[in-house]
Amino acid sequence: MPRLRGSHHVRGIDLCEFGGDELRMPIFKSKFPDVALPQNATISEFIFNNWTPKEEARLAFIDGFSGEQITFGEFKNLTQKLARGLQLKLLRKGDVVALVSPNSILFPVIVQGTILAGGIVSTANPISLSSDLAKQLADSKPKFIFITPDLHEKVAEAVKLSKHPAPIIHIGANDFESLLNNDGKVQRVNVSPNDIALLPYSSGTTGLPKGVMLPHKSIIANVLQSTAIDGASYDNKTVAADILPMFHIYGILYYLVMNIYLKHTVVVYTRFDMQAVLEGIQKYKVTHLNVAPPVALAFAKHPLVEKYDLSSLRILNSGAAPLGKDLQEEVFRRTKVAIRQGYGMTETPTATIMNPYSPGAIRKLGSSGILMPNVEAKIISVEDGRQLGENERGELCLRCPNMMLGYLNKPEENIIDKDGFLHTGDIAYVDEDGDFFVVDRLKELIKYKGFQVPPAELEGLIITHPKVLDVAVIGKPDEHAGELPTAFVVLKPNQAISGPELVDWVNGQTSTYKHLRGGVIFIDQIPKTLSGKILRRVLRDRFAKPASKL
Repeated sequence: MPRLRGSHHVRGIDLCEFGGDELRMPIFKSKFPDVALPQNATISEFIFNNWTPKEEARLAFIDGFSGEQITFGEFKNLTQKLARGLQLKLLRKGDVVALVSPNSILFPVIVQGTILAGGIVSTANPISLSSDLAKQLADSKPKFIFITPDLHEKVAEAVKLSKHPAPIIHIGANDFESLLNNDGKVQRVNVSPNDIALLPYSSGTTGLPKGVMLPHKSIIANVLQSTAIDGASYDNKTVAADILPMFHIYGILYYLVMNIYLKHTVVVYTRFDMQAVLEGIQKYKVTHLNVAPPVALAFAKHPLVEKYDLSSLRILNSGAAPLGKDLQEEVFRRTKVAIRQGYGMTETPTATIMNPYSPGAIRKLGSSGILMPNVEAKIISVEDGRQLGENERGELCLRCPNMMLGYLNKPEENIIDKDGFLHTGDIAYVDEDGDFFVVDRLKELIKYKGFQVPPAELEGLIITHPKVLDVAVIGKPDEHAGELPTAFVVLKPNQAISGPELVDWVNGQTSTYKHLRGGVIFIDQIPKTLSGKILRRVLRDRFAKPASKL
């Protein structure tokens, strides 16, 4: 490859010169002006500074099922008491607090209370098996673990398996209430914007789940970028409904940081129930709703949709997995709300590409949107790493202020290059209007209903079966779930087992969202490169052929 000689900036695109010939290699810029970002603020300072009595009187969180409510003033008081309680239990700056819980109106109190005390929050999926939780606990080594009482047996087993003893605190029970029994006078902690605030777990571009180290400054940057995109949709009547899991970065950023910062009321659902959500939209005049594609499908297909008044809705956002343009049109037809999609990763945290707010219209079907403020992108060839231009497909790489520091305990798994671009593992192209289309994945991750399923984890389990010689797991496209984990299996010579038997064996040892819902397909040989890497694209292509040819 020719040696880099210099760089220039022309019309919003950086151009680089190579060798004797000029090869123009664009770095794509946001069409939005950069947002001013605070240089010295922590999340707690960003959220809690200068609250007015009027703001404190507003409703902060409403339980969508029970109707229980807390105001912003009550939320702030509970947060301060929890922070002080943790400090009295000797939580120190940089200590990790694990949170294993479904959504609740106390979930944001625990997240913000931990951060205010100087700690780091590591959320986990409450439906995970003990073995999965144990890996996260062993890696993150929490000082305390908050759980709902119904999860005690499972989490206690996970603690035992992790070999990392940590006190368990039961949300809503006596031990939790005693933690709040103090004056709420939080001891000031010298926390830097560069310090880690959140430690969610993501499979990244390959492999098993890893702790994503997200500093205060990255969270704040992403909140301000998001509010710049959607500012025209906000007013004093804004109400959001949260059906996203709060343990997921999508739910954390929007409902545990951004809506608190903006003082918007959030109706919280502990689980997804279509009728309850529709009733809540009508009752509380919900204006903003973030969903994953399976919920978007429910809005397109569910017979109850026409029975409720959804006229208050201004924004339907879809994220966590791609959304087809046909589904976009159907949701728009039934709700009269233009459902937008965006693109983001836990590593950036959440959105870097988004369709701007455009009431009553779908801006461009199938597009993930345009670059958010302060974000740059490049598309590179997967063959030789060359930077590509408009309408050329390659790996999407992003450079922005809302970026992780890296993966906990895994410095070798770095996906940020020397120029500061994060390599997403997703295949995309950008058109002449600056719209980005994410069309495929280099990364091996399977997305089932927005949940991350690492193929390597399932492969590592299946290969231990005494009758299995080789295996590859991929995602089978599915209209309702996005992708269904599916195993291609090579049996050992003279061995026999049925597909359903092997599925049951796997499902009995994995969390629900990792189940082999796509089944097992027996083949003679797993396609691989000369270096031994599984050719997952070859396997995925087989789903486009008639079933008889599989």
